[in-house]
Amino acid sequence: MFWPTINLINMGKEIRKMLVNEKKRYCATLSNDRKRLLLVLEKLLKEDPTLIDRLGKGQSNGRSEDMGKVTKKMAKWKAMAWDPPLGNKPTRGLFHIQCAKLLSPISYDWTDPEVCDDFLSMKLLATPLHFPCYLWLDDGDNYNPRRPLDGLLMNKILICAAFCVLFSPNLVKSISPSTNQVSGARGSTFKRSKGMIGLAKSYNLTWVTPAFIAYIAVVVRHSLTTDATFSEICGGFNYGIYYNKIREYLEAPQFAGRAKVLLDWWNMQLFGSYNMGANADNDDGAGTLDALYAEAEGDPSLTDEETEPQEDEDQLGDD
Repeated sequence: MFWPTINLINMGKEIRKMLVNEKKRYCATLSNDRKRLLLVLEKLLKEDPTLIDRLGKGQSNGRSEDMGKVTKKMAKWKAMAWDPPLGNKPTRGLFHIQCAKLLSPISYDWTDPEVCDDFLSMKLLATPLHFPCYLWLDDGDNYNPRRPLDGLLMNKILICAAFCVLFSPNLVKSISPSTNQVSGARGSTFKRSKGMIGLAKSYNLTWVTPAFIAYIAVVVRHSLTTDATFSEICGGFNYGIYYNKIREYLEAPQFAGRAKVLLDWWNMQLFGSYNMGANADNDDGAGTLDALYAEAEGDPSLTDEETEPQEDEDQLGDD
């Protein structure tokens, strides 16, 4: 059975500081799959007690690099049309009206001055259980509370951040404010003469996962805030819960259809048609082999049964 490395790392971080009794209570709450994961973790730690610390350090370094790139370049993203212009970290968050609106829960009516003032004065708070406006298309301006799935995780700021992380931060400058796409055919970076670049080239990445989308949502939120450094609980906001809730939505069976459409949309925005061959649906119409079989059925001379008599005739002629 396969377990994602990130799950092992996260569990290792979770239990490494637990006392014996605390760990027993924790283990009693685990599902069967999580218990098997714990067994794998314990065997790995027996072989190398420093494994989780070393992997966690590498994970943290990569995350810091991603957040640094997005935080630094975000102000220059034309697609966001910052008004007022976006400054450095201390001027963001609730000190910047556009950042504040993006960070506010989608359930808050930003057109209501009282709601706006209460959020800016922190009488109303953002929580990881209430998704913010920046996750929705058009910053949630056309949000329909009766259809909350519409436009979720389709905001241009997420695509800009993903480009910044996967490719080159400078590519984001060419994303149009109105289309979410890089100039060129179907938003595909790979149609450029240089081909793939950045992490996408290094790791041969041609599609995204629910975990990546949730990760980008975390990176964007932190970049919009005034928080100078990242931690799992930062400024009173629990990013661990937030990340898990987004993944829970994307991986829930009841949302499987929506999630597939969303992942396809992200892949097209980021990779264009580059990965269509690798991910083509085997049931998508008749292929070349179907045509070959059809020709064989319509022409008896192509079948083995019809060629055998010809071979017999040749043999008789030789006699």
